[in-house]
Amino acid sequence: MVINELIARINRVCRNDKEKDILSLAYIISLISYFCVIVVPLLIVTLEPFIKYGIYQTLSVYRYMINEGNIPLKKFIITFDVKEIIWILKISLIGLIPVISRIIFKKAKFQSEFIVRVLSISGLVFVSKDYLGWSIIFLVFLLIVYIIPLGERKYFNLINNAKYLEEIRKNYLYKNQEFLNKKFYEKLLGKFLVIAVLIFLIAVMLSYYMKISFIFMIIIISSLTCIFYLYKETKDKILTVFKKVIIFVIFVAISLYANRIVPSELEKILLLVITVYFSFDRVVSLGKDIQDIIKKYSLRYYYENEFLSVKDIKDEYLEMKFINSFEIDEHELIKQIILRDKVCFLDELKQLCKLYTRKKFEEYRQFVEFYLYIININSKEEINLNDEERNLKKILEIQNQKLFPIELYKEYATILYTQKKFDEAIEFYEEFLWYLNKGELNNMYQCYKKMGKDKKAGKLKQYYIDTM
Repeated sequence: MVINELIARINRVCRNDKEKDILSLAYIISLISYFCVIVVPLLIVTLEPFIKYGIYQTLSVYRYMINEGNIPLKKFIITFDVKEIIWILKISLIGLIPVISRIIFKKAKFQSEFIVRVLSISGLVFVSKDYLGWSIIFLVFLLIVYIIPLGERKYFNLINNAKYLEEIRKNYLYKNQEFLNKKFYEKLLGKFLVIAVLIFLIAVMLSYYMKISFIFMIIIISSLTCIFYLYKETKDKILTVFKKVIIFVIFVAISLYANRIVPSELEKILLLVITVYFSFDRVVSLGKDIQDIIKKYSLRYYYENEFLSVKDIKDEYLEMKFINSFEIDEHELIKQIILRDKVCFLDELKQLCKLYTRKKFEEYRQFVEFYLYIININSKEEINLNDEERNLKKILEIQNQKLFPIELYKEYATILYTQKKFDEAIEFYEEFLWYLNKGELNNMYQCYKKMGKDKKAGKLKQYYIDTM
């Protein structure tokens, strides 16, 4: 829901594609900054004692196996420096910057949103005090912007892709209930332990045989294992892509941490070369794989995308003869309904909606019923508002749906407003504030006025209506 509101906010405050890209890039930099300055250091502070203890014990076992000595036992003690506690307090205060900034810059405008992001990033720079590192990051992003110019919706589409991936993830887990089963993770942990033991034994033997650092060797073997696992083909494309993402993140994290603890400069250089090559190779490959599964499995990509290409439609479009001759699943049928709407094939759209109803599918029934409602209301010469309110209310009462058409809720709010049911209409207008156009915002303003909420009406006009 957070990603949906973020995209709606960007769409609302930005007047063109260039502003959308600028604000999207600001949000991306802000997210990466929070991750690097807050999440990663917190993980290091929390996990480093455990990692060091694990490395110490592993090295002890290694020396015992090579030299046949005793395994020294070391007490495991976790300590926190006062400086670390002060640092944690500082980063906690950083979270207040966006809140305070939004109180000061209340208007829903591009300039206000951009300033809030800049202040948040500046606060992170101040806390980290790594000005050289931030200068490097700034120059890297400057290079990226020079290569991929602003205004082509590339950065905005990155955020949209995150939304589509979340949809795919939820649908995948819904269909594959075994991933919610505790036994699945117990079995996975067992496999991981077997692999870890094998990596350890291979690293011990190779480091002894080749006279190379044990830590360096265990990192190399782990990296090769990741690569073998990545190239292990599976029929499940979604699982393959998510597996690649997870392994990529783990690999980069291990490699970067390893560069801190490997003593030899030559070994550090070799690790860095492996990390850089593997990272860039995976990023390019992952980007293509992610785009492929979005186009194949995301319905929102087709439903919400204003700039859907002819090629995208052509690649997924199925002829009516084929649909009528073969059994297609619910997901594919909904995709075909959306594509008919995009190309304005209203007769086929109506046929497919009725086919969906006949098949008694349920997961997208609210979506299909709303399409049928729109088709029917457009064919009527006179509209009975009471009938339309009842029809929309029935559609809204359909539960356990996977796709929620925002237009349905906005349409219902407008019907309520037209019938002077201001207290009911305002609930929907407030819930979908960032999705409202200027006409709907004016309706919301009038609701507040009729209900005697002049203060809320004034704020709505000042911070939202007057900025459009």
